[in-house]
Amino acid sequence: MTMMMMIMTLTNIIMKTHQTEMHIAQVSNVLHAGSFAIRKGRKLKFDACIDIDLLKDKRGRVYLITHNGIIKKIGGSQDKGGLKGTMEGYCRGLVGKSESARSYGVAKYIHDALTAGDTIDIYCVWAEMRTETIPSMFGSVTVDIPLDFHTIESQFVQDYRTATGSGPYLNMQENGTKWADTGLLQGYKTKQSGT
Repeated sequence: MTMMMMIMTLTNIIMKTHQTEMHIAQVSNVLHAGSFAIRKGRKLKFDACIDIDLLKDKRGRVYLITHNGIIKKIGGSQDKGGLKGTMEGYCRGLVGKSESARSYGVAKYIHDALTAGDTIDIYCVWAEMRTETIPSMFGSVTVDIPLDFHTIESQFVQDYRTATGSGPYLNMQENGTKWADTGLLQGYKTKQSGT
């Protein structure tokens, strides 16, 4: 191995061990879909910057939540309301009843970042459609179906983990961490019990 190759290898190892987060500029195949804002008080609003057909597209999708350009969450959804429906789950997170601790925690994170004057943006990629032959009760039929978004989401998380050594901050399950340990659930239990 030449001295130059050893220096390049060492540089790559050092860069990999020191990168703890990923900037959205490092991702080449996602579309900027919109950003969050605070509407009134604690209510979040998702301002889409994509056309309505893509916003309501029912295909599965993988989305990235960024905070000042740094990827903080990789998520996936096949909400029948499209990306709009997925983001509405976060918009409801701090008002009314949250569907889950995850929705509440992500919504609180977004709210706190926006309150501090930071930006929260959403980037997305949609599952491609494929023509496949599937079994039916009387043989088989050919249909157009989207790829399973879970496979895409898993690859995104794996790519992130390869680049940084861990998953994004808000990907609790993939990181083996708990929402309770983040401090983002303050008010969640009270809100759920109605007190």
